[in-house]
Amino acid sequence: MPSLWVIAGLCIALVRLPVWLMLSPASRPARFLQRRFFARVNKGLGIRIRTTGMAHRQPGTIFVANHISWADITVLSARLDAAFIAKSEVSGWPVVGPLARRARVIFIDRDRRSSSRGQIDSVSARIKAGESVILFPEGTTSDGIEMLPFRPTLLEAAAAARIIQPVVIRYLLMDGQAPSPERLREIAWIGDDTLVEGIVRVARERTLAALHWLDPVSVSDFADRKALARELHCRMSEAYAALPNRSR
Repeated sequence: MPSLWVIAGLCIALVRLPVWLMLSPASRPARFLQRRFFARVNKGLGIRIRTTGMAHRQPGTIFVANHISWADITVLSARLDAAFIAKSEVSGWPVVGPLARRARVIFIDRDRRSSSRGQIDSVSARIKAGESVILFPEGTTSDGIEMLPFRPTLLEAAAAARIIQPVVIRYLLMDGQAPSPERLREIAWIGDDTLVEGIVRVARERTLAALHWLDPVSVSDFADRKALARELHCRMSEAYAALPNRSR
């Protein structure tokens, strides 16, 4: 079970929630409080964030990240003013669904090809309006050992982006070393894991979330979304393999 310091930290995070809920979701104060809320959630769960490189701040950016854990959401939410692209099922989850809608998450149904055009148009409209978005092109979480293939269809809205910036996420011990296989499995959120189980497992130990920002790329440099997906996967996989992310 989570220790008292975890429970206390999450209670402090919840203190910020009523003020955030009273503000217009798209307003600057609400977006600021949203980032502060998730920063406090991370701290309460014992997650410290370390960054390498610099996040691109131009409006209309697509941030492309690998996906290991539910904690990817809280970590990136604490550092970026951007909306996530998430599977439609999340909208119906208790507690998480309403908070996700409040955080301007863009929901897409990946299994309904008939509605894909409208969903892509919806994402493109948000980007053209100057909103940045966060995309997990693997389409699901991995076990943290290596990246899964990227789905080109998830990058179709990239044509509307002004720039695309890859970011590599990895979870380490607090001393910067790779975790054991057992600890990596506790952090990863795969299979039939529930959100509550995942939160409890991560909170058992303090964790370092390392964000490695890679150089941005321009959509116009690629012939199509398949070429873009291949290049992003290549760059991110190389960066991931070069970092201390293999279990000891």
